[in-house]
Amino acid sequence: MAANRKRSADPKQDRAGTQNAFSAIELLKEDHREVEGFFEEYETLGDDAEKEAVALDICLALQVHAQIEEEIFYPEARNGIDKPELIDEAIVEHAAAKQLIS
Repeated sequence: MAANRKRSADPKQDRAGTQNAFSAIELLKEDHREVEGFFEEYETLGDDAEKEAVALDICLALQVHAQIEEEIFYPEARNGIDKPELIDEAIVEHAAAKQLIS
């Protein structure tokens, strides 16, 4: 689960942090795949208790993912893209998702 992910130091990281930036993007992509997997698993379940457990996994993974994006990725992305207003749109989408999760 995203909240329990273990991260190891990469000895190949250069001083500019290029490897960290790539790793962060890969981490976010992995989170997307993980949540998609949870949704696929949910669709196969018939037992309400099992569905509830997977739904809670989905909610937790999405909360952690959103927090990582908002606190780490979005501030850096805002400085590196031509249309920083896209970050504002993403933040609004996150707010709606958080409301649904609650």
